Amino acid sequence: MSATAGADSTTGPQTPASAPTTVQISVAAGTDGASTSEDSVLTVTSTPAAGGQAPPGSDPTTEATAGSAAGTTTSSDGDTGLIAETTLAAAPADAEAPLLQLAFDVEAGSSVALAADGTGAVASPSGDLTVGFTAPVVADAAGTTLPASWRVPDTGTSDDDGDQLGLAVDLVTDPPAAAYPLTVTVHLGTTVVAGAEWGNREGGESLVVTPSAWGRVSGQTGETFGWADVVGREPAADTSVMEMQFRCHQLGAPDKATWNLEPWRPDVSYLDYLVARCNPT
Repeated sequence: MSATAGADSTTGPQTPASAPTTVQISVAAGTDGASTSEDSVLTVTSTPAAGGQAPPGSDPTTEATAGSAAGTTTSSDGDTGLIAETTLAAAPADAEAPLLQLAFDVEAGSSVALAADGTGAVASPSGDLTVGFTAPVVADAAGTTLPASWRVPDTGTSDDDGDQLGLAVDLVTDPPAAAYPLTVTVHLGTTVVAGAEWGNREGGESLVVTPSAWGRVSGQTGETFGWADVVGREPAADTSVMEMQFRCHQLGAPDKATWNLEPWRPDVSYLDYLVARCNPT
């Protein structure tokens, strides 16, 4: 992922930036050249927004998979995802401008969508997950969490030659924040599932699914893309019985270490699976 941040961490009065802070996110194939989401690499490139300043001692343009970059600090989530924390020293000069923008450097024809719970994702032209993001967590100078959400600006996805013009989501708060500096935290990931392996449980076959760190907090966006992650790894798992178990675990056991899916479970309704805590007999 690439992140371009124009935040200033100095104290005292801050000059409003002439443009919002921008975090640009790029997704590249893994070192083995694989193009699947579980092997993707997120990279952060951070530069000050127009009119803003980089924190003292920082390189105005840096790149890292985890570290500190011009107002944005990133850390690994233990899988392929990153947790990005951006400090916003002052509001944009334009009161109508977003506080922060996530800008995605992705394949032409990709699309961005937001779920009702505030999470979101960029999907490839074929509808596969490219990168997902959690709802924003915004705290003011006093540590108070502010109501905030992403919104999709009215921008195109590609030019006449098919080159990517960029996708973006804007961060907005309601009411507008006043107690700067603000801290914005977002968790980004490229896969809902970290691993899947067949084994035996209760005397029968069982697929042991390990959610990714981002997958556990991906909310409704993870529900949209998670099953495709499983089937992409284990095509033999693609049955209604297995899918109901997976969705039941997503909803009711996001923090469980692994989700065990058995093909021999009865083909009953999803409600029956929920009542039986995902394991009807």
